[in-house]
Amino acid sequence: LELHSAADPTQQQLQAAGAHPGQTLLGLFVDLPGMRTPQVILFEGPLTRKAQGAGSSLLAEIRSTLIHEIGEHALGLNHVLEGARGQLEERPDG
Repeated sequence: LELHSAADPTQQQLQAAGAHPGQTLLGLFVDLPGMRTPQVILFEGPLTRKAQGAGSSLLAEIRSTLIHEIGEHALGLNHVLEGARGQLEERPDG
C-alpha cells in the first residue's frame, strides 16, 4: 500500500467517488487494474478544515481517514469499524 497526499481532490476524483455538491473527500483508496500497488491519497485541505471545524487534531482526522480507507476498501469492512468516518464530508463552506 502506497500513501500519498494532495492539497485537494480533483473534480474527476470527486465525481468518481459520487460526491454531491457541497461534499469533498478526506481520502481516496485507489486500486485500478494494472496498478502494481494500491494507494491511499489523503487530502490535506479537507483534513485540515475538518480538524479545525471539529476541534480535533489533524493527526486524529488522518488516523480516522486511514482506518476508513484501508478498512472499507482494502479489507471490505464497509462501515463496520467503530470510529471510522465516512469518506465524503460536508464542506464547511458548502
